[in-house]
Amino acid sequence: MILLDEKAKVFWTRRMNPNYQRAYYFSSFVGDEKAQHALKVRLRDFGLEPMIIVERQSLGAQRANLLHNEGIIEKAKKLDIALAVRMLEDSRLHFDTCHLYTSDVDFLPAIEVMRTNSKQVVVHGYREGMGQLSPLFHECDMVVDLEEVLRKECEYVPSTNCRATAL
Repeated sequence: MILLDEKAKVFWTRRMNPNYQRAYYFSSFVGDEKAQHALKVRLRDFGLEPMIIVERQSLGAQRANLLHNEGIIEKAKKLDIALAVRMLEDSRLHFDTCHLYTSDVDFLPAIEVMRTNSKQVVVHGYREGMGQLSPLFHECDMVVDLEEVLRKECEYVPSTNCRATAL
């Protein structure tokens, strides 16, 4: 199964990590309370724990314009720190291996703490988005190229609504 939401760029396939204990989905959201609730329910129904940061519509539009006009991806505020805190909190009791889906070196301090505490960290990210000299290649236990995995495991299904699709 894969979860798709074209607008939110959501994908998740259980084949990527078949033995996961807990999977969080961190994202920002612009919209009313009813739409936010519906998104959280869809994510929960798919087995993901929704960690949604609500942001003002003007900030979402500003980030979209920056991406469209300059090709720069700017994430919503609070997302990285919320994810890093959750990783560190959960690593104390819940897991020995963390599978982190990112190409962002902002997570290096959390990765370093986890490895110091004898946790394995596997980063799943887009190799081309990391740069040849990214410290992720030597600070993590393993780096998995998401583009390669998705090309092997998934078929693109154009979508206007979030839905689960069998592979």
